[in-house]
Amino acid sequence: MPSLKDLRNRIASVKSTQKITKAMQMVAVSKLRRAQAAAEAARPYAEKIERVLSNLAGGAGASAQGPRLLAGTGADQTHLLVVCTGERGLCGAFNTSIVRLAREHANTLIAQGKTVKIICVGKKGFDQLRRTLEKNIIDQIDLRAVRTLTFENAQPIAKKVLDLFEAGQAHAAEPAAPDRLRERLAAVDAEQLTPRSALDLAFELIELLRSESNPGQPG
Repeated sequence: MPSLKDLRNRIASVKSTQKITKAMQMVAVSKLRRAQAAAEAARPYAEKIERVLSNLAGGAGASAQGPRLLAGTGADQTHLLVVCTGERGLCGAFNTSIVRLAREHANTLIAQGKTVKIICVGKKGFDQLRRTLEKNIIDQIDLRAVRTLTFENAQPIAKKVLDLFEAGQAHAAEPAAPDRLRERLAAVDAEQLTPRSALDLAFELIELLRSESNPGQPG
């Protein structure tokens, strides 16, 4: 049986750990608020890009010679899910809610006879999804070494998505990610991107990556 001194030391150790964890949570909240403000400031540019792409897609769709990326193929058998989560924890339901959404949506598509492919952006999402959907995961993007996320980090991810579409290996891309971080972290949605609007995925990924930006890592 532990002595009174051992118990006191244990209590002191637990209290010290609680203080450290509390400080890390405060840092995470502060970084998340800054990321949310940056994402909201970028939203008007994303909306303008979406309008431009919609106009281009409308013109391309009317022409038989239009680019497949804008005109689309009319197929929706293979769905690509881009699951964007954090690299670390200490962010409440952030990762869990996104993974739950992605898993439920993937299972729904599989039940409908669709082919589902998953790209995991972030370690947390990969670790949880591989337990039940490992055979559907085709790539995992590790960003733990990245301190400041920029366009250069998002561009290769968007290129993977576009290459899969051009090769006929994916017909629709759907990002599973936070609802613009304007609502509570648990509020997530799945917004399907048809092939003709797939170019907008690059900007979407930039916003999502900036929003996540390792919220559980003290600055």
